[in-house]
Amino acid sequence: GDFNGDGNQDLALVRDSKTYVYRGAITKSGAKGSVTVLDKDTSSFYSTAVIAGKIDKDGRTDLVVIGDVVTDKYIASDAWFIKGGKAKLYPGKTLRLESVKGNGGQAERGGDGVIADFDKDGYGDIAIGTPLYDRYRGRVTLWYGGSTGPSSRTARFTQAT
Repeated sequence: GDFNGDGNQDLALVRDSKTYVYRGAITKSGAKGSVTVLDKDTSSFYSTAVIAGKIDKDGRTDLVVIGDVVTDKYIASDAWFIKGGKAKLYPGKTLRLESVKGNGGQAERGGDGVIADFDKDGYGDIAIGTPLYDRYRGRVTLWYGGSTGPSSRTARFTQAT
């Protein structure tokens, strides 16, 4: 996606539990711009996947980082919103997707997702599947978008719904 709106495609990827954004242009010989490392240094958040798309209407691509949160009391999956910006990326809200007690659970609990306008209001909504939820029955969390990024409105869907 074009995270800074300069017309060049940028590249976001996960490596070693951190998210890296390489500024474009991207060529066979590498990235022409700077590299931003996204990591929640003060928490036990480990990046596992990224979703790129437009949430608000500013013309820049936004990013959602999916990650595991591992402590001695629980293991969880979070979605972390990163707003695209002309000069830099702006870390924003985090949504807890799921959580289980104990730390012996499966690693890499977070799933994958897509950004699309599901409610047809002009803003991108974030849909994330967590396949390990409820003993592998799975769940999809829909985090609705708005003018400043994701809103506080969510919906959760399982096989029962």
